[in-house]
Amino acid sequence: MDKHSNDWQEISRDGAEKEPNRPASASDDMKESSTEEQQVTSFDFQETDDTPEHFSLLGKKPPKKNLHYQFPNYFYAGFWMRLFAFLVDLLLIACLKTILLGNVLGMSANGLVYTIGALICYLGYFIFMTKLTNGQTIGKMIFGLKVVCFNEEKLSWTTVLIREGACRIILKKGFFMIGYLVAAFSPKKQHIGDMFSDTSVVSLNLIKAYQGLEA
Repeated sequence: MDKHSNDWQEISRDGAEKEPNRPASASDDMKESSTEEQQVTSFDFQETDDTPEHFSLLGKKPPKKNLHYQFPNYFYAGFWMRLFAFLVDLLLIACLKTILLGNVLGMSANGLVYTIGALICYLGYFIFMTKLTNGQTIGKMIFGLKVVCFNEEKLSWTTVLIREGACRIILKKGFFMIGYLVAAFSPKKQHIGDMFSDTSVVSLNLIKAYQGLEA
């Protein structure tokens, strides 16, 4: 019995030693394939630089993405339509200056105070009309246009002050008025002020027609 027992133990040891060299079974192939897939998935994830987890690991905030008013380029109002709306607004501002500064306050059209008052009327009209109507002046209302911001659903005071305040002053006279012409060539019909404030002007009629087709 002892001899047979010893022989059996030797056979068991030999089998255990040779077991790693046995042919790979189907289950082993599946395990190896699963392991390789996990490694590839892990590698692909690490290579993805724009995932929130990637920025979290680096201690950075992911970049903000534009979520509002993303339309095809033909939804944005063209240069000539915006020019006509702007001319209507200028006519209304001229009437406002004449009534408020000339008739009511009795200012001389050649004085420095009148010039400052005219600038206040010009900027005030665009700033308050755009903010209170969320993107429209009277000229834009007539032609069915609206200012939209790509990062805001509703125009903030910061956006309005940049676009209708600071940029209007820069683009008001002289050589800088050429900044308005950029809208004729940019894909989203943006002039210089639009680019600084991340805004543009859309045609409301096109948007309504598009929403009607979707409904």
